[in-house]
Amino acid sequence: MIGGDLVRIPIDLKRQQLANAGSDFKYEVVIDLADRADVYILFPDQESPQPWLTRDYELTALRVGIDRGEGSEGETPGTGPGQSIDTTFSVWKSKQPMSGTVTTGGGYIDAAYSIVLMPHGETVR
Repeated sequence: MIGGDLVRIPIDLKRQQLANAGSDFKYEVVIDLADRADVYILFPDQESPQPWLTRDYELTALRVGIDRGEGSEGETPGTGPGQSIDTTFSVWKSKQPMSGTVTTGGGYIDAAYSIVLMPHGETVR
């Protein structure tokens, strides 16, 4: 997603809040946009999409994979694109361009998703 801005909550913050709050912890991400943008959510394939996601976003054909760089015990990491992908994400796009204050989440923190902001109308590549 070249040209986009990645918005992420530091994983250490998530872990700390989870440890302090137990299973009832809910969170949301609030972003203030200066200009209209297409908002993309990278949501882990192994998780069920949350209601806020299916309400405000549409599933695209795009997928993103992450290779953490270290193989599992006894496993050698692959070399080259698409080798030893550890986690895959489905890419969801906002149903319409967004501006002003955008809120994602609001559900239980059961999935570590990422947000990518693209200027409205720019081609995702």
